[in-house]
Amino acid sequence: MILFLIFLIPVTASGQSGLAGAPGSWSRLGNSARSVAVGNAVIADTSFETAGFQSPALPALRRDRFTEVSSFSPGLDRQMHALYLTHPVGPAGAISYGLMYFSHGAIDIRNNNGEKTGSVSPWEAIGLVNFSLGLKRLPVTIGIGVKYRMSWLFEDVATASGFGIDAGAVWKTPVRNLTAAFVIQDMNAQYTWDTKDLYDEDGNTTIDYFPLRYRLGLSYVIQEGLVINGEWERWSWKNDVREFSVSNDPFPVTSVATRKDQEVTGSLFRLGTLWTPVRHLTFMTGLDRIASGESLRWSAGFRIDYPWIGPYLDFAVVADQQAPQTLFVLSAGYRF
Repeated sequence: MILFLIFLIPVTASGQSGLAGAPGSWSRLGNSARSVAVGNAVIADTSFETAGFQSPALPALRRDRFTEVSSFSPGLDRQMHALYLTHPVGPAGAISYGLMYFSHGAIDIRNNNGEKTGSVSPWEAIGLVNFSLGLKRLPVTIGIGVKYRMSWLFEDVATASGFGIDAGAVWKTPVRNLTAAFVIQDMNAQYTWDTKDLYDEDGNTTIDYFPLRYRLGLSYVIQEGLVINGEWERWSWKNDVREFSVSNDPFPVTSVATRKDQEVTGSLFRLGTLWTPVRHLTFMTGLDRIASGESLRWSAGFRIDYPWIGPYLDFAVVADQQAPQTLFVLSAGYRF
């Protein structure tokens, strides 16, 4: 019964426009079938394998080595893949590595007459390294991560790239089976686009800022085999916008563009549940973007594995009324 309480929670909209137009929206979808299946409410879940994508502090709480590969089917001739590896360092530390890649199939380039003049296949990638450490005599684990992002649109436009910093902490509270976590993501992350090679003197330099994200999470083990996760996120996004005006002095009429930074903020909630009725089989469900102003994203999935060591397989399905089609995610991992 508890497993389905997540579906009964009232959902409200805040009126915010959300993060759909912000850079890196594809990477906020999730990084694996498990993260997607529980609505990405994972930053306090100490059993989460590919945690480094979501919180740099979590890997040190896992003392086993493992690797995982994930494949997403976003539709519309798009591809998304992820690779993750982590291993312990010393008695209380860990280091983890990750790669995420997103690409789009050929997009037609057409002139003003509608004639096709070529095609482009834009892509974007993320590489990350996380370091985490458990503090002596304290039930706290801290971590820091470095992300390198790269994006390519088409020829004659310089590839945009930039570094971002993540930081987080996980606290095993005095309340039995309750874990709390805090994460700051994408500090100083931005893209810089230069179109001067393409448009000469009409070209310009544009900065795309990534949203700065603050996340608070809780994970509670209700009983063996039943876990519920909750998360609240607050984000702020500095959007580089242009305002156009028309001037008729001096003649002829000209269009004048002025640029300014626009600060956009918002928040959302996430909920996720994991239920293991029998050994080797776990069911998962989640809700993402609750009270965000965007469409609610519902997800569900399952895991088949051999506990503690060996292979595991995760599968997730995501329903979003604004998405062009249902999303499927498949992840395969191995503990060693």
